[in-house]
Amino acid sequence: MKLFSGLHPIALIVFFSAVIGISMFTMNPILSITAIAGGLIFKFMLVRDLSFIKEILCYLIIGLVVTITNPIFSHNGKTVLFFVNDTPVTKESIIYGGCAALMLISVLCWFSCFSYVITSDKIIYLFSGIAPVLGLVISSSLKFVPAMKKKYHEIYSVQKNLINENSKNLSKLLLAVKSFSSLVTWAIEHTADTSSSMSSRGYGLKNRTSFNLFRFRFNDCLIIFFDTASFIYFIFMIRYENINFIFYPEIIYPKKNIGYLIFCIIWLLIVSMPAFTEIKGEVKWKLLRSGI
Repeated sequence: MKLFSGLHPIALIVFFSAVIGISMFTMNPILSITAIAGGLIFKFMLVRDLSFIKEILCYLIIGLVVTITNPIFSHNGKTVLFFVNDTPVTKESIIYGGCAALMLISVLCWFSCFSYVITSDKIIYLFSGIAPVLGLVISSSLKFVPAMKKKYHEIYSVQKNLINENSKNLSKLLLAVKSFSSLVTWAIEHTADTSSSMSSRGYGLKNRTSFNLFRFRFNDCLIIFFDTASFIYFIFMIRYENINFIFYPEIIYPKKNIGYLIFCIIWLLIVSMPAFTEIKGEVKWKLLRSGI
C-alpha cells in the first residue's frame, strides 16, 4: 500500500519542492541526517528489494569521496591537524566536507524518492494545462531512461548468445558497440512511433480533454499549507537567524533558541511524514487482514 504516493500530484510537488529546497541550502548535519533517515525509510517502504542496499552503498561511496576530497582542495580553518607534503589539513575543512557530503546525500535520497513517486501520468497531469509539450518531454525522459536500460540488456544478451555460437573471439567492446547501435535504432523508431501516436490522439490541442483519477482532498490541502508555511519559515530563519553551521575560520554552532528548536521539530515532522504515512497504512492493512 503506497498511501503517500496516492496523494494529489500538486501536494506531492509542493512537498518534494519544500524538502529538496530546504535540504539543498542546509549546512547543518543534524538536519541533513534527519532528512537522510526519513528519505531512506520512505524509499525502503516503496521498493523493498536489493536495489535499496545498492543505493545505500552508493551514498556511502559518494559521502566518503566528498569528505576526503574537500581537505585536499580547501586548506581553510585555524585548527591544523597534520601536513601532507607541506600542505595543511585542517579540522574545519574535514568537518565541512562531511557536512557537505551529508547535504548532498540528503538531496540525492529525496530526488530518488521523487523519481519513484512522481510518475509520468502525474507529470503529464501537472503540465497538461500549462505546458503540455514540456510535460510530455519530462514524462518521456523519466520513462525513457529505464526503458533504454532494460532494452540495452535485452539486446546485449541476444548479441552475446549469437556471438557465442558463431565467433567467440569477438571482444566485449565490439559487442557493446553493436548493442548500442541497435539500441539507438530502436530508440529513434520508438520516439517516432510515440510522436505519431500522441499526435493522432490530439495531445496538445487547445480543447482536448483528458481523463485522470486524481482528486483533491482535505489531506492534500493540509500538506500544501504545512509545507508552504514551513518553507517560508525556513527562509525567515535563514534571513534573520543562523540555523547553519559556520565552518571557517572556526566552527560556530547555530544559536539554540526557541526559533531553532521549532524549526527542528517542523523539519522532523516534514521528513518523517511519508514514512509514517506508509507505516500507518501497512499496520492498518495487517490489522484488517487479521480480523477477517
